[in-house]
Amino acid sequence: MKKDALNQKRKSAKLWLRAGIVAACVALVISVIATVVLLQGDETGQDVPAEPNSKESENYEPTEKEKGEVVYTIYADYSANDTPSGVDSKIPIKPSSEKVFSTAGRTKVEKGEDVVDVFEFKIQSRRYRADYFDSQALTLYSPDKLNQFNPIHTYMREGINVEIDAKGNVRFFSDSECDRTVNGELTEAEAIENAKAVIVELYGKETADQYEHYMTFLDDESEYRRDYTISFMRKFFGFETWDTISVSFNLRGDLYSVNAMTMGTMATAEKDLTKEEIDNAIKAFTDNFKNGEGWSYTAPNTLLMDSNGDYYLRGSASMASDIAPIAMQLYINVQ
Repeated sequence: MKKDALNQKRKSAKLWLRAGIVAACVALVISVIATVVLLQGDETGQDVPAEPNSKESENYEPTEKEKGEVVYTIYADYSANDTPSGVDSKIPIKPSSEKVFSTAGRTKVEKGEDVVDVFEFKIQSRRYRADYFDSQALTLYSPDKLNQFNPIHTYMREGINVEIDAKGNVRFFSDSECDRTVNGELTEAEAIENAKAVIVELYGKETADQYEHYMTFLDDESEYRRDYTISFMRKFFGFETWDTISVSFNLRGDLYSVNAMTMGTMATAEKDLTKEEIDNAIKAFTDNFKNGEGWSYTAPNTLLMDSNGDYYLRGSASMASDIAPIAMQLYINVQ
């Protein structure tokens, strides 16, 4: 009798197990059918209503980003009582103080174990040695896009001041012992060629070829300095930028200064931007600002970058006034 009872329990357990498996299969089939119905619509052929605010919704509105549109903002260096566009501006206008468009700020940082105590370098066959002074980070050189220039290490010795980046490139050089009052026969053409040679020596021909001469400053009358400053600029789609290198000589041809602190800030512009994006930003600017009511505007002619690595075009506005003329810089984002 005990054996028969045990066999009966085993049979009941098997029946319950089979029933459970059948129930699970039925549930799975029902869920699959429900999913198909939701995806393809019901048996009447009508679509199942989409979730509110989804892309399938009848009243769905894509965002500006999904439309591929750029939301423009104007940054202006004007006072609270002045407005460069009257009351009809279609683009939000904010004070330029919210942005950093220059290398205005420096912050002292740690030296780092890989920074040498003495920096040796050569320019125009002359060798220099300078001792470590300090390390600083510049405001413009955002860690996001311009990390290769941050920090800047300063070395000094006997009138020599040199600043180098993390790769050891000379970003700034000054020789205060160089006689800047001496007269000489250096011509502008010779000064330009000498400056090109310095840039090739310091940064290589490939880098030098990306910059074109755009300005020569000559001071040959001052009692305290007689010199040439030759400036080179990296242009983009014909627009001026702040990506520059300047080299200075006295009139005898002695080098006393190199300034390449902003060199390379536009190095990736050709990959980051298109001509269409620039044209669209200019059109947004000119459509928004119309000459009249005392205001006159200059369309953007300079491409620059803020401290976050974002691109902007710079234009200007001015208005004549009996009290004092008003002039300001205007910046519009490109992307």
